[in-house]
Amino acid sequence: MDIFNPDHDLCLANGSASFVPPATARQFGQDCSAIMEYVLPDVSPHKVWGWDRIVLGRLLKSGADPSQLPSEAYLDTVRELSHRRYALSCREYVFSKIGNPGFLCDIAPYEAMTMDSIISTVNEYADALLKAPWSGSGKGIRKVRPDSWTASDRGWCAKMLDRQGSVMVERRQKVALDFSLQFRMTADRLLFEGFAIFETQGCAYNANLLASNGHILGLLSAYSETKDILRVRDLVGEYLETAFLGRYRGVLGVDMFFSEEGLLAPCIEINVRNNMGMVSRLVYDRLASEYAGGFCAGASGRAGAGASVCSGASGRSGAGLSAGFPDGQMKMRVLNA
Repeated sequence: MDIFNPDHDLCLANGSASFVPPATARQFGQDCSAIMEYVLPDVSPHKVWGWDRIVLGRLLKSGADPSQLPSEAYLDTVRELSHRRYALSCREYVFSKIGNPGFLCDIAPYEAMTMDSIISTVNEYADALLKAPWSGSGKGIRKVRPDSWTASDRGWCAKMLDRQGSVMVERRQKVALDFSLQFRMTADRLLFEGFAIFETQGCAYNANLLASNGHILGLLSAYSETKDILRVRDLVGEYLETAFLGRYRGVLGVDMFFSEEGLLAPCIEINVRNNMGMVSRLVYDRLASEYAGGFCAGASGRAGAGASVCSGASGRSGAGLSAGFPDGQMKMRVLNA
């Protein structure tokens, strides 16, 4: 049994095994379940978008063999590693290892534990982003300035401090290009699977570019030297091996961006789950290696909804590429119309 559970981030944020995700999120997962054809197995023969206690309960209720499922202790580790402080630590590692970080963008993330520290940091940054420690895909984020605080902003911060223990505060930057590094952690090593470029609307995910790794690296290199991009990639890999190896198995997507000044902001977010960046890599490699004249939509549970991907299993990133498939001229997204 495979489960597309886009409510995974909400389940991690809540932390309770009895949490009931919104019905709309569950319906979205059912409608767009075709996307699971592009998800690689990790710790279980049952493929899921992200491991949490809620999806574990769904599998057990469906009759899955408990011996083929991860333990609750493993799920607790996944939740811990999904906290934004790991992205903060990854960023600090990268900065500490690069002797002259003139090409890096410092968003100065800070984990605030009190309302006073949140307010003082926002005042210092002048233009800031507030992020819930457990959140993803553009949710759990607020844009604030010292002169635009509202009662709603303060109430949200108080709720996050009470429920999640802190609020992450970042210096807001104007983004020119969003991209990610896609890794896969096995039982004994970390594999780099490729680059991905994605688009957002506001702070929310919108679409991924379908392109080869070479094409994407060429686009990234318009902002920074290739050697610097690859150096950051290697350092992020070193950090992930140190912090995640032996504790997690599966896909890791590390979000980054280039600012309008052409500076690279590393380690904005670490997705400790499957993500659209990895799916876009596998979709492109599948289509490029077996291109037969077109792009097709995945199956859907109801009319007008579905994952905008081609059906069929995919090999690993780096499969042989066909010159017949357009490189960097198509985008993909998950549709639920």
